[in-house]
This record gives sequence, structure tokens and C-alpha cells, in this order.
Amino acid sequence: PAQRDEFSLRVKTGTMAQLSRLALSDFAAVILCNPPAPDPIATNALRQYVEGGGSLVLFPGDATPPAVWNAPPWSALLPAEI
Repeated sequence: PAQRDEFSLRVKTGTMAQLSRLALSDFAAVILCNPPAPDPIATNALRQYVEGGGSLVLFPGDATPPAVWNAPPWSALLPAEI
């Protein structure tokens, strides 16, 4: 039989407020779904994570304020406007 590669995915869910208490460098990617505007502490944590090579995926929704996410520092960290 053909060899099968094993793959696993560990998921941790939480709120934007809880984000700043995590060691983001422990994660291969951070995925934000319908995120509100992040507070300054979460903003700094995410900025450091992305600038350090981390992958950030953002799925905007009705709670996601485009004016916040399209402005600095996000405009330099995200590949496109929302």
C-alpha cells in the first residue's frame, strides 16, 4: 500500500482580548474571523507576530470595521484592503 503522510491541526479559539495573552510564536498561523477592532495590546502582539514571519488570515464580517483594518499598521501587514 502507498505510504500516507500524517497531518494534524491543533486549533485554539478565543476572543480578541485573549489574543494578547497567547504566545503567538507557538502557532503556524493566526486566523481571525469577523474580528472587531483590536486593542493596542492585541495590535502590538499581532504586528510582532506577522513581522516575525507568522501567517495572519483575516475573514472580515459585519463586526469588522474596514476603517481600522485598512489603516496603519494593518495596511502594511495585510496583503489587501477589506
